[in-house]
Amino acid sequence: PVVAAMLSSEMKEGSLREVQVQEPLRVVELFLSLLYTGCVPCEGHGQPGDDGPELREGLKVAVATAFMSNSSRSVLLPAGLVGEVCSLDKAGDALVRFDGISARQWVTRRNFWRLRLAGAGEVGQLQEDIAGAFALAKRWLVAGLAEVLEERLERGLSADGFAA
Repeated sequence: PVVAAMLSSEMKEGSLREVQVQEPLRVVELFLSLLYTGCVPCEGHGQPGDDGPELREGLKVAVATAFMSNSSRSVLLPAGLVGEVCSLDKAGDALVRFDGISARQWVTRRNFWRLRLAGAGEVGQLQEDIAGAFALAKRWLVAGLAEVLEERLERGLSADGFAA
């Protein structure tokens, strides 16, 4: 509704039928995903049936495609969530401590395709992108989203903050 209203108005965006932004594409995609779905967009690196990354103890991973963990008390692991592999069992399933989730979570081998190796600047880049999405929300007067993003930034956001 927000973008549609901008494009159908008599403002510059409506007459030109385009919205010009200065933010990087990843920030605009994050903003639109948060605005319309309330979720951090998935990265879509893996596909069902792929093996996914080769995991080992101490390795940092990030969720590429949101899914439910395989623990007895499963939780939603949203895209962008970062964690560290604590151990692997005999079947090759991984026990992972994800940021912001108190209990370690099991991820079975069949779900490894939903993970990717986390880069060193993973969390910092997310913080920067959220700050950009916050600026867009303020500029485009999307008050509810701006308030949520501001709160998450003040609390030191990670992707798991959107599952709460």
